[in-house]
Amino acid sequence: MQKNTPIINNIIYENFYTGISIGGYDVDRGGTINSTISQNILYQNDTKGLDGGQLLLQHDTKNNVIERNILTAGPSRIFIANYFSTNQENKLQKNVFHKEKEEKGVWIWKEEAYTSFPKFKKASESDEQSSYIDPRYQNENKYDFGLKKDSPARKILD
Repeated sequence: MQKNTPIINNIIYENFYTGISIGGYDVDRGGTINSTISQNILYQNDTKGLDGGQLLLQHDTKNNVIERNILTAGPSRIFIANYFSTNQENKLQKNVFHKEKEEKGVWIWKEEAYTSFPKFKKASESDEQSSYIDPRYQNENKYDFGLKKDSPARKILD
């Protein structure tokens, strides 16, 4: 069981299965409690289409704070993959989900898939400041994930 673990200020991109994973993979193995995932860029992970998305919340995740991250979906289009209904009191706040032209996003929360960001926000109890927008990276083709001066994400992430 992981407790009070910070995962902060990482750039994680183009991994086969997922960007960041917390919790245990079944009821007998692991969990994550009172940890923080903050200020990370999760960019087009799940390259093999294994449904791990950018952020994978597994069994027994409790009281974790997931805040101020930017997530860009990969080929599976999954931002958050949460196939367990056992998570409790996880806080999602001030996250930016990258809205890409002509692409749809998928959020899986407590075994339910959402293609509507407002419905996902309601189900996950995400804060009002979390947004589905284009963060306007400097040059994502060259993996320059700095934000342009006019990025709407700046107001959310500060």
